[in-house]
Amino acid sequence: MRPKSLVLLLLLAIAPAAAQADPMPETLARALVRDVEGMLEPPAKMHGGTHRVVLESVELGSFDEKRVVAHMRLRYQRTKGFPKFSTSGLAHVRFRVYPGTKGEMCLADLAVEQVNLNRVPDWLDAAWVTKWLSEKLPGEVCAK
Repeated sequence: MRPKSLVLLLLLAIAPAAAQADPMPETLARALVRDVEGMLEPPAKMHGGTHRVVLESVELGSFDEKRVVAHMRLRYQRTKGFPKFSTSGLAHVRFRVYPGTKGEMCLADLAVEQVNLNRVPDWLDAAWVTKWLSEKLPGEVCAK
């Protein structure tokens, strides 16, 4: 067998094993989401005036070795005018996961994938929630 063929054969044998990263433990994913919740300190008021948006809680949605999805429970309240009402729902927020420099796992690149709230103003959408969360959170959140 020629050396080039041997190298190619070894690469083909190793590639599938290298492509499959170890799954992230659920305890680590929960710790990362708990750190995010601690930084946001629910219940957090997100808007003033005649409208009020409150972040009530942050829960772990799904996760794998590349991303974590958190479910953020939101409540919208119209506080002035007629009719006054309140509605609640979820925002699905995705973070990219990567290893940190000190042996920890980190979250970055937050993106709000979906906001599920009924009877809310047009401005309360994924872009608005992304902007608000980006202002509240640092560029990365890390946990061991």
